[in-house]
Amino acid sequence: MRDYAITTDSSCDFDQALADSLGVTVVPLSVQIGPRRFRNAPGEAMDSHSFYQLLSQGELAQTSAPNVEEFKAVWRPILQSGRDLLYLGFSSGLSGTYHNAAIAAEDLREEFPEARIITVDTLCASLGQGMLVDLTVQEKRQGKTLDEAAAFAEKNRLYLCHWFTVGDLSQLRRGGRLSAGKAIVGNLLNIKPVLHVDNEGHLVPMASAKGRKKSIEALVSHMEESAVARSSSASTSATATVWPMPSCWPKWFGTGSTSPPSPSGMSAPSSGRTPARVPWPSSSWGPTDKGGPISKGGRSLPI
Repeated sequence: MRDYAITTDSSCDFDQALADSLGVTVVPLSVQIGPRRFRNAPGEAMDSHSFYQLLSQGELAQTSAPNVEEFKAVWRPILQSGRDLLYLGFSSGLSGTYHNAAIAAEDLREEFPEARIITVDTLCASLGQGMLVDLTVQEKRQGKTLDEAAAFAEKNRLYLCHWFTVGDLSQLRRGGRLSAGKAIVGNLLNIKPVLHVDNEGHLVPMASAKGRKKSIEALVSHMEESAVARSSSASTSATATVWPMPSCWPKWFGTGSTSPPSPSGMSAPSSGRTPARVPWPSSSWGPTDKGGPISKGGRSLPI
């Protein structure tokens, strides 16, 4: 049986040390902020402090997906080494990254007919994507085959539940996710939206809260109501089951254990990530006229 490599893209938010420890190859996206353009890769990316300082000064940041040739350049040496390849990609509902990866995979299948290349749309982003990559690596380390690891990622991707809030509405307005009028009023009233990634991998607003503290409390409240305790059976009405990465996440809440609960015997919630109810008033932050990821039809971000 041929060995295989697990690859992802820099939307997983891994630093180089973590990527190296997992043995994962990361294909970088590109970032432009002001006049500066760089790849989100070690030795090239801007440090976080400088990046957010420029954002606070009004600079607009834009990202772009790796093109087909960039994927092929990273993957070709892996295939030339005689290994197969599993790619776990940034949500197709938020970026064109996965689409480009799928095209690159198809081209390389013709170039390396003896190799197997499987691509999985994680429908995740940031450390949600990173957590799924980490858990899939653990499956590989337990001896799972390429097909079994890919099936694990596809089966468990909707267990990764992304709920978050932002401190400033300006970036949502600049990215077309919020109308200018709502952003101005929201900033004046100190309104913070609570956002969510749905079952199709799109960004959607779920609620709003007045002030940063209230928005954080709303996230904690949702976690308390929807998280599945380690000692509990998985419920089909649960919003999501989330496993912490042993290498870099706190001890499993309330158990004193650093080992994540095993997904064996669990089935994905019938409602996926989308909750049956939201414990806060309905959001007034609806889709904007400019389209974008929270528009009707779920248009992707232009990256």
